[in-house]
Amino acid sequence: MRSLVILLLFLVGLAGDRAQAAVIIGSPSFSYFDDFTGFDGDADPANWVTTDVSNTSGWRGTGTGSSTTGGKYSFGDTGSGATFDGSLGFLPSETRSINADIRFQNATGNLITQFTVSYDAEHWRSTLDGRNNGWAVSYSIDGGTFAALNDLAYVAANTNSTGINPDDGPWETVSLSQTVTGLSIGNGSEIVIRFFGDNGSGSDARQGVAIDNFSFHSTAVPEPGSALILLSLVCTPAMRWLRTSKWISPNPVRHSPCCSAVPTR
Repeated sequence: MRSLVILLLFLVGLAGDRAQAAVIIGSPSFSYFDDFTGFDGDADPANWVTTDVSNTSGWRGTGTGSSTTGGKYSFGDTGSGATFDGSLGFLPSETRSINADIRFQNATGNLITQFTVSYDAEHWRSTLDGRNNGWAVSYSIDGGTFAALNDLAYVAANTNSTGINPDDGPWETVSLSQTVTGLSIGNGSEIVIRFFGDNGSGSDARQGVAIDNFSFHSTAVPEPGSALILLSLVCTPAMRWLRTSKWISPNPVRHSPCCSAVPTR
């Protein structure tokens, strides 16, 4: 019985570790940036949750793209420890594919009307004439259907020599960005940004790809009724004071500063 309790506590703790809290959007003009510096590739990076879509993809630690073992990596080749210039990387093999999610919660008290997502897509391990794989990006509001962010899609080339870049660093870095407008995301609602690392099309081995220098920026404005509510809160006491004040002229109907007709006494 005691062993069972310990096992249950372990599983609960494991689930808690994977359920990363949402990043709080606390201001009308909000920005978030993650360059994965110091990320060791042993577990999900802070604020991110990765899930297996097909097959199991374990974290393999840091790497330069030299390994052929499929899984999730922090790809990079400069720095060490806290200064390691990492990334959120993935090398598919067999039928592996993953989701990498990050959540943002609106706590501005206002409506989010637009957001911008930017990142660097990196190609760390190449397979000449191998499969074409990379990242597909989408977003969801409050658990709803995911909508594609097509401008952020990336497919690594399969035309480089197999292995790592002999000149160090990734074979390729592509900076991508997309802005979504016309939104009405209320206070307390959540935005999920999802990167899908696919298994690729074609034949042979896959490309090792990564997410780096991820940024998110949102803009929020007051809800349409907020200004009217504020005006009412200000004007109502003023109108009451004017009605009882000796400053009211006995002349015919006049208007208060709030543009409301005030009857004469």
